[in-house]
Amino acid sequence: MAYITSNALPADAGESFQTLNGSNVLKVCIKLPPNIHSDGIWDYIDHGVHNPLEATLPRLELQLLGVLFLTQLLHYAFKRSGVPMFVSQCLAGLILGRTVLGQNESYSRIMLSYHSQEIIDTMAGFSFGLSLFLLGIRMDVSLIFRTGKRTFYTGATSFLIPLVLGLLAVEQACRLWGLNSDEEMKLIAVTIVHSASVSSVLANLLLDLQIINSEIGRLGLSTAMVSDMLSVFVTGVIILLKAIQTQTVVSLAEIASVLVYIILVVLIFRPAMSWVVRKTPEGRPVKNLYTHAVILGALASSILSIWFSTFIFVGPLVFGLAVPDGPPLGSAVLAKLDDLVNGVVFPLFITTCTMKADLFDLAFDAHLMKGTIMVVAVITIAKFIASMVPSYFCKMPIKDTAAFGIMMCCKGIVEMGTYVFCADNGIITRHMFDLLIVIILVTRTTVTIAVKWLYDPSRIYAGYQKRNIMHSKPNSELHILACIYKPSNIPKIINFLAALGPTTHRPLALYVLHLIELCGTSVPLFISHRLQTKTVLRSPYSENVILSFKCFQEENEGITQLNTFTAISPPKFMHEDICLLALNNLTSLILLPFHGKWSVGGFLESQDTNTRALNCSVLERAPCSVGILIDRGFSGQLTLRGNSKPSSLSIAMIFFGGSDDREALTLAKRMSQNTRNMLTVLRFIDKNDKGGTDWEKMLDSEVLREIKPKEITNPRVKYKELVADGRQAASVIQSTAHKFDLIIVGRRHNLETSQTSDLSRWNKFPELGVIGNFLVSANLPCRNSILVVQQQQTV
Repeated sequence: MAYITSNALPADAGESFQTLNGSNVLKVCIKLPPNIHSDGIWDYIDHGVHNPLEATLPRLELQLLGVLFLTQLLHYAFKRSGVPMFVSQCLAGLILGRTVLGQNESYSRIMLSYHSQEIIDTMAGFSFGLSLFLLGIRMDVSLIFRTGKRTFYTGATSFLIPLVLGLLAVEQACRLWGLNSDEEMKLIAVTIVHSASVSSVLANLLLDLQIINSEIGRLGLSTAMVSDMLSVFVTGVIILLKAIQTQTVVSLAEIASVLVYIILVVLIFRPAMSWVVRKTPEGRPVKNLYTHAVILGALASSILSIWFSTFIFVGPLVFGLAVPDGPPLGSAVLAKLDDLVNGVVFPLFITTCTMKADLFDLAFDAHLMKGTIMVVAVITIAKFIASMVPSYFCKMPIKDTAAFGIMMCCKGIVEMGTYVFCADNGIITRHMFDLLIVIILVTRTTVTIAVKWLYDPSRIYAGYQKRNIMHSKPNSELHILACIYKPSNIPKIINFLAALGPTTHRPLALYVLHLIELCGTSVPLFISHRLQTKTVLRSPYSENVILSFKCFQEENEGITQLNTFTAISPPKFMHEDICLLALNNLTSLILLPFHGKWSVGGFLESQDTNTRALNCSVLERAPCSVGILIDRGFSGQLTLRGNSKPSSLSIAMIFFGGSDDREALTLAKRMSQNTRNMLTVLRFIDKNDKGGTDWEKMLDSEVLREIKPKEITNPRVKYKELVADGRQAASVIQSTAHKFDLIIVGRRHNLETSQTSDLSRWNKFPELGVIGNFLVSANLPCRNSILVVQQQQTV
């Protein structure tokens, strides 16, 4: 027989509440020794005893199977409607918990009894502690000190104004319904929790909506970080004042133990982990000994939290904040725990939280419940308005302002976990817990749908003017955004830029963006190196990028303007950084490296799927023209060091017609003005073409007019017209491709003629178009390079 204090869960069959020493306790019968393993189904059929589900391990396995299966099934059914995984996990808990299946007495006796819930709740609590530890690693506290005034004021007002108005609403609710001081404290606890905007919850929302790299996403994360820190500070002050008011030794000892723990983490553990980072060679993984030591430290911090009677999850969160984010240590710890915690165990915590709720037992007529609804409504409205006002005065569009205000009202797993802790410890009642679970579920669903409806990140890329090379003024300054994925991209991009031959009459405005995969932190960063003198990155790669392009600028001093940037974000959202930077700087061309790596013999030996997906995303959304540079190695290598003069470059432009080919030809003509370049334009004319005067042909003739022999004024330019079908065109290209160092072609997206139809079987990479695919195929094992150009589409 066991007596267990319980404030959150009702009694089931075989269990009963009774009063013991003035406390409400739950009377539970426990078999000793506990039956962990089952004797099997056949023993149960033969003897009618030892039900397999009464054993601990089979029951736990069945619970895990039910949670994961039902969660995935619901998510598969609702994901097309834009419902996030969090909502599916909550719904699975309501179905498996007391709200739906728990109404059945047999199911409740086996799956929802105290003995049944004890182990699965322990696993869920353990997973939540590890999740907060990982959250601490991802959080960059220094971001708070780097935010601007706009972000700080928005974060402060979005927390303090709802908090103040919520406390006034608590006072008003106590007057209206005659609530006592104990009920008032319960409403104050709800006010503090609900007033904050948690950065991890907001990050999950932004990831679900795929806008974490957008301007509104960055603003929201920075604002939530400020709100996080303010809420922690206010909570600490309230606990301290309460301890001083009660003047109990235990309360003061708890506060002192937390302060001592934080000091130890800051002065001992943080420097020790920073020493590990310094000791690890650049580019090398950290030793497993150190990552295992950090994980053990997180588990030890949970034990210390329990020993000193503080909130069990304070220890892991503080310890996670002390771990240096990013590679090598933070990313190594995340790699070991992330899939297990977030993929398997963490969803278990969300589901078990909602399993405790019984929505059929909600009592809306109770005065405390009315007060809870009133307080939550006041806080939500106040937070929405307090978040909108600063953004509106900063000239943010009204739809984006509304989306931002709604986004800041989002609630999720952190609030849910806090309310579970409050319910288990009697800080709030079970009926309040049921109501708050419903509020969190409704809020998350409506916020997701509303933000998706109000905010479309792709619409900002739709320009109202033509931003391409063809429609730029002749010999005007050419704005190019060059993207660097890997250090090996640097010499290839510089070689191409040198081939452009910038001069005082044809200057170059160069924007270089180094893209780094987000790892070990949840906050994407965008760094302008022009605005800071000291880099915040540990990796030397951005420094190498900056130095390399500075050398290029110095060699072209006075004719090249350079701006360098670094973007740290998830690979599937990097295109947002590229397109937004191109939009803000009015670039005419985005230069992207190809995703493949070439062997010495000119064959494709490996591919990077993330880079390929990124290039495809840029092609779809780019606000200007895009060029994909496929570098097999210039046969005439350009020399960029010292005072030696670069060697000559032989360039071919293959022209079939269409907007992409016209853009590519315009770029080739600009390159032909470089006295070190030789340009050959190969125009292929369909032998079945009977002529005509359609608009596309007229545009083709106009762009070719300066190239034709009778009007040519540049002896370094050759023009050839070839009447050929598809097979003949392929044969000509195959026989002449090796003669050129660089071949420029148009992508010709969704444009197919009889000349190119025979080449479509080589269309392995649709982002390169038919001609581009033929040039990179195994049939042409050349050591030249190819530039595939797509003209601006979003106009």
